[in-house]
Amino acid sequence: MAQSRIGAVCFTVTGLLFAGYPAVRPYSDETTMDGARAIASTAWIASHLLAVAGFVLLGLSLLALRDWVRPGD
Repeated sequence: MAQSRIGAVCFTVTGLLFAGYPAVRPYSDETTMDGARAIASTAWIASHLLAVAGFVLLGLSLLALRDWVRPGD
């Protein structure tokens, strides 16, 4: 039971991390100097780190889901 709750929390946090990516990422024309400034900003790095953490946590969440749906051994 505790493992299914941990999996649910992992999925929830994964969703929040993926929602944070476009919310934090700066958008601008990447063929101009504004785009270069956006890519060099801390918001760009932070948004991509949110996405990386989301993908790592997604893998862990899927492992928890696999254990939850697997028939009893």
